[in-house]
Amino acid sequence: KIENNAKLTNVDGFSNLNSIGQEITIKDNAELLNIDGFSTLTSYFSNITIDNNNKLPALNGLSNLARLEGDLTITNNALLDDISSLEKIYYLNGNISIQNNPILDACCALTKFFSGDNYITGNITVSGNNTNCIDIPTVITSCKVSQVDSDNDGVIDSIDNCTSANNPNQEDFDNDGIGDVCDNCPNMPNSNQLDTNNNGIGDVCEANGSGEFTGLDSGGLGIGTLDTPRSQLEVTKGDVYIRNKYRGIIMKSYSGKCFRYQPDDKGKLNGKQIACPQN
Repeated sequence: KIENNAKLTNVDGFSNLNSIGQEITIKDNAELLNIDGFSTLTSYFSNITIDNNNKLPALNGLSNLARLEGDLTITNNALLDDISSLEKIYYLNGNISIQNNPILDACCALTKFFSGDNYITGNITVSGNNTNCIDIPTVITSCKVSQVDSDNDGVIDSIDNCTSANNPNQEDFDNDGIGDVCDNCPNMPNSNQLDTNNNGIGDVCEANGSGEFTGLDSGGLGIGTLDTPRSQLEVTKGDVYIRNKYRGIIMKSYSGKCFRYQPDDKGKLNGKQIACPQN
């Protein structure tokens, strides 16, 4: 038991443990700021109680816990607002009680137990927490909204930098908050994504040296067109045929690398990096 330690701020002395067979009670530690010292533990073989630790904000020390053979009780922690690490517990042989943590508003870590993705043998009790974690029906309802993942990339919409395209790694080359797969100018910051002529290329990528937007690049070539070409090359009818099998379409990435794209015998385009043409 770790109880009534007026000046204890962490439990780092337990950082080499892999499993514990005895009950753990962390209670009435007024200055406890984290339980990260338990983060190496993957299995507990008894009950865990975390009660009345007035400055404890999160349960990151349980982030690697996969199996719990006992009850999990988290109650009366005045500043606790993050229990997301509980999502990792795939098997819990006991009950869960999350009660009277007044600012705890996000309890979506419990939803896998409700859905059956994570296994629990006992009951789940939720009460006396903040608005979205006041009871089980509220948790289920609020999490259906807050945990939406429109593109199914494992990153929920509220933190996804591109909700319309699958990008689990959240690449953002220019650090403008827009994921590369959605960014209309991925190598230059443009969080407003302005595209005056609606051609899919951000204005900052079509600006001249003075930074002034120039619209359609000059010198467009139209084959079979009756009006001004709507791109540098526009073919109204027919195909573009590259006869030489060693040639292809060369394109430059936003980081300045060049790739030649050619089809394989199944029609799949393969890109091979080459030196960028100099003229």
